[in-house]
Amino acid sequence: MRLAQLIRTIWQSSWSGPVLGFAFVAVICGFAYLAGARQRDSGVTPDGLYIDPKYLDFGEVWEQEEFVRRMSIQNRTPADVEIIGFASSCPTLRIEPASLLVPANGSADIRLRMNLLGDLDLAGCGAGRPPEGSGRRSQHSSDVDRGVRSIRLVPRIADGSSPRHAWDLRTRVRSAFKPSARSVDFGERLIRGEPFECATVELSPTIPLQDVRADCDSATALVAVSTQAGRFNLTIRPRDSLAPGPFSFCVQLRAINDGGEALPPVPLPVQGTVMEDVQAYPRAIVLGGKYVGAEIQEAVTLRSLTGKAFSVQDVRSDILEISVASAQSAGNDQCVYSVRVRVAERGHRQGWIRFGIRTQTANKLVDLALPVMYHGLSRG
Repeated sequence: MRLAQLIRTIWQSSWSGPVLGFAFVAVICGFAYLAGARQRDSGVTPDGLYIDPKYLDFGEVWEQEEFVRRMSIQNRTPADVEIIGFASSCPTLRIEPASLLVPANGSADIRLRMNLLGDLDLAGCGAGRPPEGSGRRSQHSSDVDRGVRSIRLVPRIADGSSPRHAWDLRTRVRSAFKPSARSVDFGERLIRGEPFECATVELSPTIPLQDVRADCDSATALVAVSTQAGRFNLTIRPRDSLAPGPFSFCVQLRAINDGGEALPPVPLPVQGTVMEDVQAYPRAIVLGGKYVGAEIQEAVTLRSLTGKAFSVQDVRSDILEISVASAQSAGNDQCVYSVRVRVAERGHRQGWIRFGIRTQTANKLVDLALPVMYHGLSRG
């Protein structure tokens, strides 16, 4: 009230009152802003929670799948503060415990876990895109180039009030090497009974390195690292014994710096599908909605991916409304079957046609399953 009276007196005192009044209000607002800035920079929230600023900057760390950091939250008020959760700008950041009570004039510890792998977009934690027109684009770009990551952490207080403050965490991630690929996908190029191909990933050092070591489940793949012209080449060859179907695993890459120190491992995901040599085309018969009583005929081609001869020893279906006619030969490496489907009932129906295939390299019959799907419709 006294402040308002003082401003009114200055405003009405003379012809210069408005000018002096505006100046006085500007000074008061400036002090208030600086006070708030000091509060933000000091790590204190309006709820009296405090984290020492030196713990908010993690400094320079090596790229790794799980970076862990402990920190203490202090409560500078005479009342307990209950934190019911945390909001974060980084989707890979996990806080343990997820909720906690910080006692009056006391403290409580939390543990932070985050993914610091690869590019900023991969981990989902970046320097943060500044708003349009803020004039900070160049700083944002330079932060990305330097591997700087800024993460906003907001405590959610149990009293239901909207978050009024955020702590800004900051770190610079260093990579010991830059891989030519962040993952390896063999696709459907691996055929059972045929020698499996290899994949090569070039690892370009960003610091002096003695070695790069690779490790994975030896029953899944063979991995090796060779050196050439100051670069490291990783070779990955899946085991021929892998069963048909999708597979996935990780190769752990650990750099050894010029001082002999082993740096945190970096995983390289590998995936693919082991294919049987003989495949059906189409891969599935999907008829969609058909009226009950209708009969549909489709052609199915069996073909060898390697162009080798094969024979069909057995054909069977698990539901009565699917029948398969005798094959029409199209050469030793492919044949065509006529499939007839009779829509027997309403609703979704799915059955299977199973071909017993014998190839030149298989010691036993290979079961090739072809799904058949339709949805029966009523005319009434």
